[in-house]
Amino acid sequence: MGLDIQAILADTLFELCDEKALSKITVSDIVQKSGVSRQTFYNHFTDKYALIDWIYRKKADKILDAYNENGDWFDCIQNIVDLFLDNKKYYTQACELSGQNAFTDFFYQHTRDYYINSIAKRFGRGELTDELLSAIQFNSFGAVNIHLLWVRDGMTVAPKIATKRILNNMPEIMRKYFM
Repeated sequence: MGLDIQAILADTLFELCDEKALSKITVSDIVQKSGVSRQTFYNHFTDKYALIDWIYRKKADKILDAYNENGDWFDCIQNIVDLFLDNKKYYTQACELSGQNAFTDFFYQHTRDYYINSIAKRFGRGELTDELLSAIQFNSFGAVNIHLLWVRDGMTVAPKIATKRILNNMPEIMRKYFM
């Protein structure tokens, strides 16, 4: 079995976050610490922000796939909240990054795309009316921002309460698809 370069780079980024702020970590830092060449890094990621996004996508997609199998939306969102809490230092820093390619933009897009693709796959594209797409957009923005407020407030509110806050604000038109 070959090396999982992406996982090596992800592990290296987590290690570097213990040494310095995520905003100060460079691709040079990552390749030097990992022993992976710069070209190999760029064969997998366009920049460190793409690596940050990949880390979240890989872990979140595993959680979302489990939801697709067991159908418990509360557990799904709770597991996303727990993912952030279990990696508090990393995700706190990732959520502080701003500007082009910011993680928060990716978090929103990933959430929105999941809702759309999940409904289309399970119920058909015909379900995606303009009204539902507007609700998905609204909910994605709101759910991500409730989550980000929780992160920025130090994740001091219990994860179950954070999860309830996210779910309680889902528009009624979306509830039949997820709750």
